[in-house]
Amino acid sequence: MQREVSLEDDREVVIVGTSHVSGGSVEEVEETLDAENPDLVSVELDAERLEALRGGAWEDMDVAEAMKSGKGPMLAFQLLAQIYQRRLGDSEPGSEMLAAVDHAEETETDLLLADRPLSETVAELKGLSLKEKLRGVRLLLSSSDEEVDVENAERLIEELDAAPGVRRVLIDDRNQEMARRLLGSDFDRAVAVVGAGHVNGLVDELEDPSDQRNTSGRGLDIPWLKAVKYGFPVLVTASLAYSVLFLETETLFRAGGAWIALNGLSALAGSIAARAHWETHVVTALIAPLTSIDPAVGTGMVSSYVEATRHPPTVEEMEELTKIDSYRELWSNQFGRIILAFVLVTIGSGLATVIGSAYVASVIGL
Repeated sequence: MQREVSLEDDREVVIVGTSHVSGGSVEEVEETLDAENPDLVSVELDAERLEALRGGAWEDMDVAEAMKSGKGPMLAFQLLAQIYQRRLGDSEPGSEMLAAVDHAEETETDLLLADRPLSETVAELKGLSLKEKLRGVRLLLSSSDEEVDVENAERLIEELDAAPGVRRVLIDDRNQEMARRLLGSDFDRAVAVVGAGHVNGLVDELEDPSDQRNTSGRGLDIPWLKAVKYGFPVLVTASLAYSVLFLETETLFRAGGAWIALNGLSALAGSIAARAHWETHVVTALIAPLTSIDPAVGTGMVSSYVEATRHPPTVEEMEELTKIDSYRELWSNQFGRIILAFVLVTIGSGLATVIGSAYVASVIGL
């Protein structure tokens, strides 16, 4: 798919939308560049992603150390975001984007890495409200695995309207950033290579640039979310201490037993759903009742660390990360299972903490 935009200052931009449905997508990019002979080539990449595509940033990662140092949330958001971007027609190693980069270098044409840094996108996703994050994860994981062309790429984007903050970060803000960088570049005729899902949005931004970003759906740093995160464990600890000091042994065992069972079984269910190994199942079930009380050490972090330590991904599996474009494929990749262990165990443990805290409080009469 191609669209041409004539700017007010008589400059022109030819936008090429890439799609994995068409085996000739790379050829279309190369033919367009040869025919247009632009003085600027713009690609939907940032320096970080280009380096990852060429240099294998995933392959060099120490997964266990990353989990131990608390980078689980960042890696999870980064991997989910990258998969969704590829679902919208974004590049894979050696395909459309790299073909455009290679053409620019070979012909000594100016190259514009127009996309915003992936780290900024991940940081903004992390900054969304908890409700928005849960909506986004549900939509991303429930999206169809059918191959994407321009038409159903637009449909996928429309589905994100149910999570406006996620759509803003993954789609709208990036369209605005690419348009801003293009408009600020020096050229007479440019060719911009983007994923199929960004074509129409980029055209709109070039024709009518946004004066300011749409902040609808932007997550707020709500204090009560932190209060909930730290408050429930404190409530449980205080309740159990109260039980030991002032209540009968039977009540203490009821409250403590419920807490242990709820947390252990819920976290174990997350580990099983992630298809982690049996050692991870055992450790997860045993440590969940304790780590749920300590907000600084998440159950998902411990589970993913154990899984990464006992069963590290192979070099081949790390290399495959840049090619995964379906969430189902995460279960067939060991790094994917490590990330899933972090996400699903964290969700299971979080739900158990909320339910368990309420139950313990009711048992001891609070």
